[in-house]
Amino acid sequence: MEFFKFILDNLKLKRKLAIITLVKVKGSVPQIPGAKLAVCHLPDALTTPLLTAGTVGGGALEHQALQEALDILKSDAQSKPSIHYIEKNLLNDLGMVCGGEVSYTIELISPPSELIICGAGHCGEALAQAAKNLDFSITIIDSMQSFANRERYPFVDKIINSFEESDLDRELQHREHAGKNSYVVIVSRDHATDFRMARYFMNKEWCYLGVIASKAKSLKLKKELGAAGFPPEKISRLTSPIGLDLGGSSPAEIAISILAQIISLKNRSC
Repeated sequence: MEFFKFILDNLKLKRKLAIITLVKVKGSVPQIPGAKLAVCHLPDALTTPLLTAGTVGGGALEHQALQEALDILKSDAQSKPSIHYIEKNLLNDLGMVCGGEVSYTIELISPPSELIICGAGHCGEALAQAAKNLDFSITIIDSMQSFANRERYPFVDKIINSFEESDLDRELQHREHAGKNSYVVIVSRDHATDFRMARYFMNKEWCYLGVIASKAKSLKLKKELGAAGFPPEKISRLTSPIGLDLGGSSPAEIAISILAQIISLKNRSC
């Protein structure tokens, strides 16, 4: 149970993991088929950059498998699962005197992509509804509890009833591990809040940051962000207006156009 709890706890923190599984053994080996080792890499940790649970036998075999898993975790693979199949002769490849042969897989497991919706009005609700059956962990941000509540959003992962930066920092602290797997959509009720949220998330890491706006409002927003000190190359990454041009104007149609844009980017990877 501790092994699976380790996996779930790290996925909740938006961390990628690698699962090493012995699938075939021959001769004298230190473990049996089915033995597993879960590996989580924390590149910014000062003391313990590598977390593990389980074992595939210890010694040179486990050390080699850990290094291979670490190389996979350090790669730029995103949300799609990736499985690697590896064979080793323990004597010839690793110098282990037991001399058997093993085959094992290393499977990369990534947390769901994160969709953060700032604004729980008609467009925000339509976007969350459209995304709920896709591979997204959904967060709703809105200071009005009459809009952002569990009655309207029973299916989302998190509701934050504040636009205050200190509250967002506390509630979104897991994002230090989310990074390029995050998609932020700002559809709040007024321009001041849109700017406030855009300024906040411009200082974070994300794959997509979009603000609903007309062309005129979009130009105004980008000028304000420039005046706030953001360089042109960073502002150019902001998507506004948002969504593909599908010709619709209802909240549901707008939501589909935004989600289509996000899915297109997600499937190409940032």
